[in-house]
Amino acid sequence: MTTSHRSRNFTPSAESQVDLTSVIYVGHDQDAFDELRKLAELVGVEIAHVSRSELSQGVLRFSSLGCDDGEVEASFHELFAPYFAKGVVHLKYREDAADLLELMVAVGATVRGRVVGVIGAQGGVGSSTLSAWIARTLGQSGEDVALVDMNPGSVGIDMLLSRTDASGKRWVDLHGRGALLAGRLCDSLFSWHGVKVLSADHRGGVPLNNDQGIKVISALAQVNAWTVLDFAPSVICATSAENMWLEWCDFIVVVTGEAELNLAVTKIKLEKLGKGCPTAVVVENAHSKNHLAHISQVLNCMRVYNLREQKSFDGDIEHGMTPGDRHRSGTAKDVKTICERFLLEVESE
Repeated sequence: MTTSHRSRNFTPSAESQVDLTSVIYVGHDQDAFDELRKLAELVGVEIAHVSRSELSQGVLRFSSLGCDDGEVEASFHELFAPYFAKGVVHLKYREDAADLLELMVAVGATVRGRVVGVIGAQGGVGSSTLSAWIARTLGQSGEDVALVDMNPGSVGIDMLLSRTDASGKRWVDLHGRGALLAGRLCDSLFSWHGVKVLSADHRGGVPLNNDQGIKVISALAQVNAWTVLDFAPSVICATSAENMWLEWCDFIVVVTGEAELNLAVTKIKLEKLGKGCPTAVVVENAHSKNHLAHISQVLNCMRVYNLREQKSFDGDIEHGMTPGDRHRSGTAKDVKTICERFLLEVESE
């Protein structure tokens, strides 16, 4: 995946609005480039071997020109001087692998794809199903996509995907301090129709007593064009431990029922969410376009979409089918509309 440089804290000036490779190597030492490439793959950042005329195109630059054998010099692009250390450091690319890795992790933390949070305004409205279906639909374009079960009380989204026996790490398998290596984490997860999935299981879900949730979001977003987060309704509560995860979202999708009571609850939750990022409301089984227009007015939300119920879905799940298998259904068309008219259309603006 090739990801343009995006930072949560850094806003470049108009004259610097260019795509920068995360890491570049300048020089003729193939062993040096091979060692750096292996480390970059672990972190999940792109690295390019460039000519001398392209020195300014990397956020982090390594060079072996003028260095002793087995050595490279490292420096950050001057545009990022307020956020990274200034100057040049000389490192042995074999002996100092840990230091090289730390420099790349710093770059990786600022380069990421889009993060989508899906929240049920009430329980039982199918937010997990929609999360999985959105992830699968986004992945059909060939881009790398991850789906993360962010509900602390989840029994495992792998059950919905009929992948409980799939080999791959679950939440309780992630432990230890320090940064998670993005590439290694992504490779350790099981795949579902090309989507990398991190699920809860019978041993537990995302922990609330540490920052593991944020580390996972940050790491997976470094190596995926889209990371879809399946949240519990409690994420909206400002006093909840998981509320901070919303800060990582570039898009939020709120799922609700069409009854007046459901809409009243949804309106309150939208007000709590505020205007931090583009938000859409998905309504189960709206009666018509006029009904959607009415709901949009009630919720004071311009982006409201219908999601038709797939009546056979419960039976499909029992027979091993998963979200998106019936790709010609009305539900599939509605999910495609949500992706194209909300996520992809807003992304291109």
